[in-house]
Amino acid sequence: MSSVTNLILSFSEDDPDEKLKLVNTFFELDNIRGMVSVESPELPRRWYGGNRTLEVDLAIGAFNHLHLPLFLEHLKGILWEEPDWVQLFVMGQDDATFRIVNIGEARKEPPWVDLDRLALQERARNRWGEAACVRCGVRKSIWADTAKGTCSRCGEPLGPEPETQVTQ
Repeated sequence: MSSVTNLILSFSEDDPDEKLKLVNTFFELDNIRGMVSVESPELPRRWYGGNRTLEVDLAIGAFNHLHLPLFLEHLKGILWEEPDWVQLFVMGQDDATFRIVNIGEARKEPPWVDLDRLALQERARNRWGEAACVRCGVRKSIWADTAKGTCSRCGEPLGPEPETQVTQ
């Protein structure tokens, strides 16, 4: 089952390539290609629309089963020249719009203020990336059915599947 998170990172740094390398260290352990600058030499020059070149540092990426709270902690831990100028645009697979996380503000506020629904979904996933009802064990794989975090069948909270206990 796929659960894609689309990301756009906007920042302003004297050395954007070095900062993007720091951002992408998050993905190295899992051997996943990290975010890519829209000005990457791998892309055609001025591949985007308009009659001017972009005058902003932007990186983009789409990730399957991204643990967003950990990624936000990683971004908050980077020493940005201007943390208040760092924004992460996030769109989950079942979202209709992007959410904006201001990294400078996220350092000051309790974590995941803007991401309550996503945090609820993360807690409700089992080891296969599916939601499972705590009481009846029914697996829910479509987040549109489970956005409130309760089972549509029995009304109980969704969470990891209960461990099967073997009795002797």
